[in-house]
Amino acid sequence: MKLRTLRTPSDSALMRLLSGAALTLGFGASRLAWDGWSLFFMLSCAGGLGVAYGIVAIWGERTRPRFNLFWLLTLLVLGIPIFASIAAQTPEDAIVRYVPLAILVGLFVAHSHVLGPTLLIGAPIFLAVFPPGLEWQDATDGHAWFIAFAGLFGIIAATIERDRLHAENSPPIPWLWSVIRLGLVTMWTILVMMFKEEVQVGRLFASFGLDPRGELGRWALLALFVLALITATFLFRGKKPTPPPQDAPPTA
Repeated sequence: MKLRTLRTPSDSALMRLLSGAALTLGFGASRLAWDGWSLFFMLSCAGGLGVAYGIVAIWGERTRPRFNLFWLLTLLVLGIPIFASIAAQTPEDAIVRYVPLAILVGLFVAHSHVLGPTLLIGAPIFLAVFPPGLEWQDATDGHAWFIAFAGLFGIIAATIERDRLHAENSPPIPWLWSVIRLGLVTMWTILVMMFKEEVQVGRLFASFGLDPRGELGRWALLALFVLALITATFLFRGKKPTPPPQDAPPTA
């Protein structure tokens, strides 16, 4: 039986929609609870992605991420509220971070940038690691589950986007294979959370003098995650197809 692969523009549009939906769920899970604010954060993500796609639809290639004055100003305008609200104590104070972060991720994804999958993973994790109104050392088992699923939804979004990018320049990836991989990641996440007491990952950090429940431990976890993302970006880049050999010039 031949597996259906991602070959048509409609497939690519569907993949964008699915990755955006997974990112939206990741924004909701980053609330570390399920309430009205979770829904608001999800709507903020959807709105930010819509704004990003609208900007790209209007100005096109002029908005492509590159080293120029436009993107320097863009990073400043979007980055200042994102990082200035890290110390927010209430969801109301943290509102300013969600829409700008979604716009920033959306601009990279809309342009099929190679950093798009990395940002799709990193955005929900960043939001979950710096939750408003919650001290890191006071996090409970319930909060841990939400953090895990925020990361899981980011991984799902990034995997879908990476498969879409891969299909643009390389042999397309079967839908079934993508579903199997995401299913395995989901099962692994649930198993780790169910048996986290037996695994005792925190002992590894404690052996290096870093308590994962403290402020320094939180930054260490985030740094380790960023390092893993950078490594994965270099290791799992799609391989471009080999161009066909040029015909030899006719001889006299």
